[in-house]
This record gives sequence, C-alpha cells and structure tokens, in this order.
Amino acid sequence: MPLQMDKKKFFRIKSAFEKRGGIVQSDEATDRYLDLREAEGLTYNENMILLKTNASASAVFEELIHAAQYKQGRNDGTYENRLLMEIEAQEKLIRYQKVYGISDLENEQTKKALADYYEELKNFRKGN
Repeated sequence: MPLQMDKKKFFRIKSAFEKRGGIVQSDEATDRYLDLREAEGLTYNENMILLKTNASASAVFEELIHAAQYKQGRNDGTYENRLLMEIEAQEKLIRYQKVYGISDLENEQTKKALADYYEELKNFRKGN
C-alpha cells in the first residue's frame, strides 16, 4: 500500500486546484465509491477529481495530470485515447518522482502500471 501524501501538501494542492474553479472530493463516501472502483482517485473532467482520504502522492499528481489533459482537450473519451493518457501520466510520474515527492515503492508500482498499460494498448491495437 502506498504511503499517504503529507496532509499539509495535499491541502495546499487541493486549495490551488479549487482556486481555479476545480473540485476535489475526498471524504468517507468518496472512499467507499473508490473502493468499489478499485481506485485511489478518478478524474471526471478538468474540474472534478475524486481522491481517497489517504491518497498517495502518486494518486494526487496522477489525477492532476488527467485534469490538465482534459483542460487541454486531449482526452476524447475513446478507449485507445484513455490508454494513451494513462501512459503519459505514468511516464510523467516516473520522470518527476523526486519533484512530486513520490516514494520509491510508489515509483515501482507506477513502472508496473506503465508496463501494463503498454501491454493493454498493444493488445487493443492488435484487436485482442
């Protein structure tokens, strides 16, 4: 299980996102919903992020990356595009591990997820 992001850092990031008009939902009800989805976080669009109350740095920054992708109009909702956006987010998390304060354990999990997304994309493109 990844380490929870420092609370002060989380609230600074959350506040900055909300100042630009975004919403970060993170409460017990959100935890239950995300448990059902087997996720630490979800991004609905450029302004709406759901995060578990004990979200890791990786989860927080990944969802912010996805919100930026939506804001730039780069997420068209197709399956292939979703995979490409996930790959891009994982690569950015790995590249900025130290800047984002991502632990080595989380970084290893991110590398595994990246490999899984590449495999999924390859299979999708083959028609499997």
